[in-house]
Amino acid sequence: MSQEIAKSDIFVWALFRLGGASEFVDVEEVYVAAFELAPLQFCWRTRRDLPDLKKCSKALRDAEARTPPLLAKSSDRYKRQLTPEGFRWIEQNQDRLEAGLEKGASPRPVRNTQKTSDIRAKEREKERLLGTAALEKFASGHASKITAKEAEAFFRLNDYITGSARAAKIQRAVHMFDDDADLAEVVRAVAERVPRNK
Repeated sequence: MSQEIAKSDIFVWALFRLGGASEFVDVEEVYVAAFELAPLQFCWRTRRDLPDLKKCSKALRDAEARTPPLLAKSSDRYKRQLTPEGFRWIEQNQDRLEAGLEKGASPRPVRNTQKTSDIRAKEREKERLLGTAALEKFASGHASKITAKEAEAFFRLNDYITGSARAAKIQRAVHMFDDDADLAEVVRAVAERVPRNK
């Protein structure tokens, strides 16, 4: 690696690899993934086989300090998800991060059970959306009959996701599928059915 990648960049990339483009991920999982991607940056001074919590926490704080914000926080404060700006940042920096972190920068690969690419994340989320009640009503010409609960289920919203976090989650889905021939129109239509006063 010709230039060391910032720890906060590694945190955001690790979150993305763990599916953070479409769902909240526990920060402890992201810490482990970041350590596996760049162990020499996140290890103890005396034990290179162990992640240093202080370094991991600092990477999270630095990532959260970005403007515009790249991360959204869950209601329990233990999980993070990419904002629309965060997803765009990934798109803009993906080549640099892959070159620095995916080609020999880490002696241990991130868990191969995770679907880590943006394409796979979109495929997984698209498969889920295609099976929702909201999509079924839209496809049958009954978009006006989509209930608030069905719209919330479409975007995986609940009563604990409110205000800006709710708006960000909806916008993230709109952005993710704005070029998808099957879902772009559906996502925008269902977004109009979501209660915004929570």
